[in-house]
Amino acid sequence: MIRFVYLDMGNVLIGFSHQRAAEQLGVIASLPAADVYARLFQTQLQIDYESGKLDTSEFCNRLRDVLAVAAPDEALIRATCDIFWPMYRTIPVVAGLVSAGIPLGVLSNTCESHWNWVTTRTMPWMQTAFGTFVLSYQVGAAKPGPEIYRHAIEAAGVQAGEIFFADDRPENVEAARSAGIRASLFTGANSLAADLRWSGVEFNY
Repeated sequence: MIRFVYLDMGNVLIGFSHQRAAEQLGVIASLPAADVYARLFQTQLQIDYESGKLDTSEFCNRLRDVLAVAAPDEALIRATCDIFWPMYRTIPVVAGLVSAGIPLGVLSNTCESHWNWVTTRTMPWMQTAFGTFVLSYQVGAAKPGPEIYRHAIEAAGVQAGEIFFADDRPENVEAARSAGIRASLFTGANSLAADLRWSGVEFNY
């Protein structure tokens, strides 16, 4: 029996564009977007930020160094965070789960500034609909590493086999299954609803 549902954030609850971040930073640094993309997303910088090895101030300092720019933190954060939009077709699934009283959580690789932006601007209702948040930057562990799933199981307060989890990345799904969680590859709202029902979750959608 499923007693708790976790959803990934990126490409499940919200869409995002790293390319947009690279373009916006490129304007600030007078650099081609491809160059910015390589310096931010093809190095350890973003990964270190998402895994909690850097706080926001340290991330901005490192970003200024790699882009050779003197922009203030606020400008850098806006450029790297104004990249999100809601996955509108998933929202009715979430609403159905909330109405059915299913405990919900977010299990996501994310950083402090992205999380703050999403929960104050993109989808401010997220912190009402979901009651549990297992975020890589807060727990110091990221998917698909096993440690973040141990945090998720503990936070849910139920057995691993009583947890349903949906993620858009196959490696994250496989890692969750290895931890004993009933995990599903997210390919769209309709398939998510079908997988939830197949797992025994009863709700209206």
